[in-house]
Amino acid sequence: MQQRMATVVTPQCWECGLSTMMEVPLKGYNEWTMDGQPIVLAFPDMPADEREMLISGTHPACWDRLFPCEDEGDK
Repeated sequence: MQQRMATVVTPQCWECGLSTMMEVPLKGYNEWTMDGQPIVLAFPDMPADEREMLISGTHPACWDRLFPCEDEGDK
């Protein structure tokens, strides 16, 4: 049985100002938005950066520009 999907427009990214259209499982979307399920439980198989886009609109590349990883050797 194929799961039903929902097309979601993310909030506007506060770094670049763009929104993104994403296809997400409808069941998880309803659990998160209507039932109040934490996003990590509603979408357990979704990568964290995609969940962040749903929450804040922040794209992975924009996140990396805003919060660059500091190498342990640079301290």
